[in-house]
Amino acid sequence: YERVTMLEIPCVATCMVALYFWQSFMREERARDLWWFTAFLSASFYTSQKAAFLAFFVVLHFLVEGRWRLLKRWDVWAAGFLSVAAVAPLYFFMLSKLALSYERVAGRAFEHVATTYHLSYYPEQILPQMGRLLGILGIAGFVWAMLRARKEHRFFLVWIVACYVCYTLIQEKSIRHTFVWIPALVYFALVAVENLLPRREWVIAAFCVLATYSVGN
Repeated sequence: YERVTMLEIPCVATCMVALYFWQSFMREERARDLWWFTAFLSASFYTSQKAAFLAFFVVLHFLVEGRWRLLKRWDVWAAGFLSVAAVAPLYFFMLSKLALSYERVAGRAFEHVATTYHLSYYPEQILPQMGRLLGILGIAGFVWAMLRARKEHRFFLVWIVACYVCYTLIQEKSIRHTFVWIPALVYFALVAVENLLPRREWVIAAFCVLATYSVGN
């Protein structure tokens, strides 16, 4: 049924829960959060192949945070091996059964990545995905955070970068592949509004307008 069932929204939901527990683990270093992250990571991969973004996110976020001492913990390695053991059999089966599955991902040894079309495809889809107003604010907030407040917003910056790198590497291009970066772009849209408006009551009013615009759009 993979040709008729669109699982992007359920995948976004499971990915967001996985990201929540990853953030909690990186903040508090509690084993409980790590195991919940492992469970929802696996659930995301079973929901849709688009969850590949999470692998890119975890690696990039770990490198940015530089928490090398976590690699000394046995449960970190156990969680990693458990995730692979849970997900790998399904994906090996899919690669063996689904026609052209490898070509749809890698193309000709990822030669497509060097083309302008593939490098610019997903940034060009932000406005069609989110609408002009919210899309422009999301891009503006992302650029502002990159230039002025990378440390404060780096979790969501890594979210956007991981999505771009992951889905740009995949040869098959579709606007629905990047649903998972919409929550992060909405976050940056709110960041842009907060920094554009000097008074709190104006910010709250602007948030209400954006919410109404999003529902109506």
